Parts: sequence; C-alpha cells; structure tokens
Amino acid sequence: MKNVTIIVPVYKDWDSLNVCLDSLKKYVEPRHQIIVVNDKAPDWENMERQILKTIQECSNFHYFLNPQNLGFVKTCNRAVFELDTTDNDILLLNSDTRVTEGFLQEMQQVLAESASHGVVCPRSNHATILTIPFSLSMDPSLVEAVSYGVFLQMKQILPRYTIIPTGVGFAFLIRRSLADAYGLFDEIYSPGYGEENDFCMRLRCHGYQSVMANRAYVFHEESRSFGKKREMIAAAHHKILLARYPYYDLLVQNYLYEQMHPAEHFADVIADGVYEKKRVLYSLYELPVLHMRRWKYARQLLDDFYAKYGGEYEIHLLVTKAADLCFGVSASYQNVWYPKELSGHFHLALIPFPIFNRGHLCLLNRVCLDYAFCIRQKSWCRKVARTAARGKNAVFLKSMQYCTGIFYAPQLGILLQDVQRKKLDVSLLAKRWTDLRGMEADGCGSVRVFFRKAKRFLHRIWIRRN
Repeated sequence: MKNVTIIVPVYKDWDSLNVCLDSLKKYVEPRHQIIVVNDKAPDWENMERQILKTIQECSNFHYFLNPQNLGFVKTCNRAVFELDTTDNDILLLNSDTRVTEGFLQEMQQVLAESASHGVVCPRSNHATILTIPFSLSMDPSLVEAVSYGVFLQMKQILPRYTIIPTGVGFAFLIRRSLADAYGLFDEIYSPGYGEENDFCMRLRCHGYQSVMANRAYVFHEESRSFGKKREMIAAAHHKILLARYPYYDLLVQNYLYEQMHPAEHFADVIADGVYEKKRVLYSLYELPVLHMRRWKYARQLLDDFYAKYGGEYEIHLLVTKAADLCFGVSASYQNVWYPKELSGHFHLALIPFPIFNRGHLCLLNRVCLDYAFCIRQKSWCRKVARTAARGKNAVFLKSMQYCTGIFYAPQLGILLQDVQRKKLDVSLLAKRWTDLRGMEADGCGSVRVFFRKAKRFLHRIWIRRN
C-alpha cells in the first residue's frame, strides 16, 4: 500500500490540536509522513513552541511556518505542492479532529478498490453527509460517543464504501496523481468553505468519484472557523460553486432522497444507544372522520398500550388534521403528529386498521423501520384474508407483503419482544425501501395524470357550454 502524507493546517486552538497530534502518534504508522503547517495566527509563537515540544521525538512529523497568514485554502496548496517533496497520496486533516485505530488503512484500501475513486472521506460525528447517524447530522445535541457507538454497530451492516456527490474537507484522502494533474483547491474560495466541493466536482468532470469509507471513523469538533462571518462566506462561495456547476445541489438532493442506503437512512433506530426508549408510532392515518365506532376501538387499543407499555416506550401518534379536530386526539395525548409534519424515525409503527391509502404506506416506509397491524377482533383477520384473495388493492397487498405481522391486542407483548429480538434483514429492508419508493413516485405521476385529464375534461365542457 502506498505511503501517505498527512497535512494538518494549524491556526488557533492548541487544545484541539494537541488531541489531534496525540491520536496521530498513536494510530498512524511511522512510514507515513505528517506535516504540520502553522498559518501564523496572532499567537503563532506560542503555538510553535507547543507543536515542536510535542513532535520532537517523532521522526515522521515535520513542522513548517507560513511566511504570513495565508488561510486554509492557500496553506493546503502550499503544503501539497511546495512542502511535501514525496509522491505520496495526500490526506488533508483538520486540526480539530481525532483519528481512530485503522482509519488510514481502511481509507487507503477503499481508495485502491477502484481506479475511479479519486477522494475518500471517513465517517464522523460532525461532517454533514458523512455524519453517522445521518438523520441526526443537524442535531447539535448529538454526542460523539453515541455517534461512534452507532458507527461500531453499523460498519458491518453498511457496504464497505458508498459513492457520494462530494467529499467533506475535514479528512480528505486524495490521489497524488490527481492533484498533480488537475490541481488542488481553487484560491477563489480563500480563506475557506466550498473549496473541497469545487475540487470534487472538477474530478467528477474527469470521471473520478468521491467515496465515503463506512468502516473508517474520525472524530470532528464543531467548526469554529471565521466566527460570525462563517455563514456569509459559505453563502458567497456556494454561489461561485453553483455558477460553475449548476447541477451541484441536484446531485446532493438526489443522493439524499434516492441513492442513500436504507440502512444508512434508519441507522439511528437500527443501532442501540441513540434513544433512551424505543420509539413507537401508533398510526390513525386512515381513521375515518365521524366514525365513532372505529375511534372507540382504536382509542381502547391505544389506552391499553399506554397502560401496559407507556413507561417502556416513547409513544407517538399519527393522525390527520380532520380526524384530530373531530375526535380531539391532540387534546388527550402527547406527541401527536399530522402527516405533513411528521419527522424523525421510529423503531415500530402499530396500525389498528388495514392500509389502503398509498400516502400512508409510503410515509410509514420513510419513517418506520418496522410496522405491524394490531387488532382486537378475529373477524378482522377474515376481512383481511378476503381482501387479499381478491387482490384488487395494490396498496393493501404491498402493506401485507412487508409488514412485520398481524397480532391480537393481548399478544402485543409478544410482538414487541419479537421486534426487539429480530435480526435485521438488510436485503428485505432494501427491497421494501425501493419497492415502496417506486410506488410513491408512481403515485405522484398518477396524480399528475389525473389532474391533466380532469383539466382537459373541464376544458371540453367549457367549450361546449360557450
């Protein structure tokens, strides 16, 4: 495996840098070179003394001082093309990171998996699309120990690597040959933000991909760079990026909503330790308005569930706004959601009625790892069997195909135990995810076709009348 030169640009925050250097000394083999570049902050002399004292006994660590403050982008370019005289591949590493055992070997192996892999980035606790679990990537309360725990549980479930639309610059492994051929960071993005996205898009134009290594992990502190100017700089540089690559945002959105692995999507509920209690969604989506008999049945089932398991599970309710206004669900219970407002993921959804609504089934597919029907009457089973035998409702048949099971209310405890013991079937989850996402797309198309036909029909009537 080719040697790597790790470049660590330094400005301020000795405490974070000290942690970073200690982790590099612990987990990076001596054959790799590590270049620390001091970007001459106001207290650069103190920083220099601390760095030299820390690395003095490490022969593979090298220290350099910029002649003046250059900023992150220019510092990286100088380090790659002036200070590093080897032909090693390059790992750009932020000074507020902490590496873990085996991270570099895994990233190197992923880079070598295909000649088309140009950039490799690891998973992290704070790195936008590289964050694990991704669903909590924007949650400032995500604890790094929780993120790392999810990573350890998910790294054998997820594929070894995932093709992503762009890398994230906190830990950025690059083929040296590509930097030599196509340059590194465009200095129009100085002092920082957007430069790695521009580089990844440039490589993409030449047939090279950005890759996420799902079995490598690097801790990353929340960015403190540029202070109050951060958002303004990021917005201005994003405009430059879009002027060059107008399809950039579309590539990112397409990855997030179409290409992301379903196990990645549900990582927060697949792994243990993210939530204090298992999250259960009790769905009243298809509760008919003014149908008191069904409401009494659904409410009795819900009250029984609360009485037995309210302290053990975090229970949420899904109901339409019309049904809520009719039956006062939100006035009687906590954690009530309307379909368009529902967010987060759930370990299990319990449904007291058959699913005939396409939007209901597709919503459960997006937010629930498992779903099951919980019933109180045996006659309901006979109705289900007759409906399935007729085979006329495609949504109902799909809901039965992918549900965890059908259980009587007294057997609810057995259902919950089965769900907890059940081993994740990644292939079945992927099949359900793809199948029902396809149904969701077809449904949107069907709605558009319906409205087009209705518009033409009404137009013909208007012509005849006039």
